[in-house]
Amino acid sequence: MKEENEYDKPIFPLRKILLRLALIIAIIILVAWLVPKFFTNKDAASKTVKSKNTTETVKIESNNMQKLESAGLKYFNKENISSSEGKKITLNELIENKLVQEIKNNGKTCDVKKSYVKLTKTNDAYLLKTSLTCGKTTDYKLLNVGEYSYCTNSLLCEKNETILENKNKEEKKNDTPKDEQKDSTIKEDETKQKTPTLSQFSKWENYAKTSCDTQAITCDINDTTCLKEVKLYKRTEIVGTKLTNYKTEHTALRTVNTTTKNVCSSYNYLVINNIIFRTKGNYGEILNLNKQTTANWTYNGQISIKSSPRFGANEYYKYVGADSKADTLFYYDSYKYNYQMERVTSYTSDCSDTSNKAVTTYQVYKQQETYTKEDKVYATACYSSTRTRTYN
Repeated sequence: MKEENEYDKPIFPLRKILLRLALIIAIIILVAWLVPKFFTNKDAASKTVKSKNTTETVKIESNNMQKLESAGLKYFNKENISSSEGKKITLNELIENKLVQEIKNNGKTCDVKKSYVKLTKTNDAYLLKTSLTCGKTTDYKLLNVGEYSYCTNSLLCEKNETILENKNKEEKKNDTPKDEQKDSTIKEDETKQKTPTLSQFSKWENYAKTSCDTQAITCDINDTTCLKEVKLYKRTEIVGTKLTNYKTEHTALRTVNTTTKNVCSSYNYLVINNIIFRTKGNYGEILNLNKQTTANWTYNGQISIKSSPRFGANEYYKYVGADSKADTLFYYDSYKYNYQMERVTSYTSDCSDTSNKAVTTYQVYKQQETYTKEDKVYATACYSSTRTRTYN
């Protein structure tokens, strides 16, 4: 009988199960190790981008702060350093003095009133505070400054400890006699003092009349040769008067004709604009009166009015003239008829006794008059105001 080799026996089923289980566990461990690394790298990349953007924002804000700080240092010169000490100089004032242009942060203009530079005196120097407000964000910077020989662009600058330290070392190594060193220092200081610096612009002068050919001047912020600015304004003014002739119309009465008519004996008759009137008095006397009162007419004095008055049958106005003022008034003599004027349809209406009498026909018409008026003469007047600055 053939003996069975123990190596030919089938593998125990439990061993297969254990091998498969070990393989599955190895795969799970590998996946668990790789997945956190993937998310960690992603977060790191996100943080890097965020950090980069933050760094860029800080850089923009820092540049803007430097602009405001430099303008403030230029503002504090020998002329105004004492009067401006402890006073806030706003960004708006610095822009008006051509020391800086408007400052923008991320495309938005910074607040010109809330942003400022302030100089405060300390024991041996000054403390410069620069505060910049852009939108809802406000940032500030403090800087120790003073009048040092190495200041170039302004009277004040930041204290440079490195320069002072190197200067002390050079003085120790320098074998030059003290008198010669002193002379050299004096010459160096004199040379630096000769470098001219521009003062701030003076206040605007009061406006004064000038030729309308005068040109306005606005200095560019970088133009150090421009020492004078001029601003202009124009207005219309009265430069004199002139006499001008004008025409006006007023109502008047004139005689057309006189004829004989068979009329009622107890009345006098007249015709005005084709209308028959009868009266007890003499109506036509009005044409010959001059500021007089008679039995037929009463003179009521002179009136002034802005337009021609209208008169009725028992009222009459004689034109006198007009004044020469801007608001013209017309003057009339006023009269009132003392008798009743009765309108009738015929010369013999309601009448038993008739006789021949003269009947005058009148016409009410528009009379043109010429008068002289004093008119104002207008012209354009030009004014200028200046402000200046000088080299110190």
